[in-house]
Parts: sequence; C-alpha cells; structure tokens
Amino acid sequence: MELIARLEQSRDTFLRALEGVTEEQARIKPPGGGWSILECVEHVALAEWGMLRMTQKAPAGDAPTDFERDARILKNGADRSRKTQSPDVALPTGRYATLAEAAAQFRQNRENTLAYVRETTDDLRKKQMQHPVAGPLDAYQCMLLMCAHPQRHIGQIADCKLQIAD
Repeated sequence: MELIARLEQSRDTFLRALEGVTEEQARIKPPGGGWSILECVEHVALAEWGMLRMTQKAPAGDAPTDFERDARILKNGADRSRKTQSPDVALPTGRYATLAEAAAQFRQNRENTLAYVRETTDDLRKKQMQHPVAGPLDAYQCMLLMCAHPQRHIGQIADCKLQIAD
C-alpha cells in the first residue's frame, strides 16, 4: 500500500535527520528564536499523536474526495516558506527529558499510526475532519499530512545543525 510506504519512508527520513546530534546540541536554540532540535522532535511526536487520534475519532461523511488536494497536502505540508502557528496542544513544553526519549515517542506514535492503517476497516476517504491548520480533510489526507509534516521540521533541524557546526 502506497500510504504505508510513505509513512515508513517519512519516519525513517525524520529519524535519520537526528543522527549524530548529541543531547547537548539538541537543546541549543537557534539565534534569533525558534525551536531547538529537541523541541522540533517533541512537536512532531505530539502532532503525530494528535492527528492519529483525530483520524480515529473522525465520523464518516459523504463529502466528495478531492484527489487534487492530496498532492497539495504533500507539497504544502513540507513547505517551510509559509509560516504556520502550531496548535497549542502540539507546542513543545519540555515533555521529554532527552532527544532519545522524544525520538522514541515519535517512533512509537508512528508505529501506532502504521498499525491503524494496516488494521483498520474504516474507509479513510469517507472519514471527515477539521484539521486545526490544514482545514477540512478526509482521514487519508490527514495521513498524507502526517507523512509531510516531519519533512517540514527536517529542514528546521538541518538549519539548527548548521548553526551548531558554526
């Protein structure tokens, strides 16, 4: 299934972006503001958990599927040129003591997402929800957003790594 492959690939790419980052480096905030690497990982883990819960609870609807929106979600979900405000529930607050702990939570949350996709009998195209940032989505599109969202923060992590190296 293409969706499972996308979820696995984005998980692996996100976790690879953390390789070589020490716990000390993970806490360094970029000059001028922004999130540290640890805060980025905390946010991605929280967002993953929230979007999975939203998907599982979404009611079935009868809205027509907007297949053209799928590509826009994948593109815009990773686009850092447009600033968006995270919902309060996904803001980093220091929930995880270490980068390793935050990464493990992301990994567990993604495994829960993958298990849901593999096991559900729900028609993901029929489940409708209102995402706090992306607006109206079907559950499949929310899963696509879950694939794209870590990519957005990989760029942020790369920027932090460059600043750490300087």
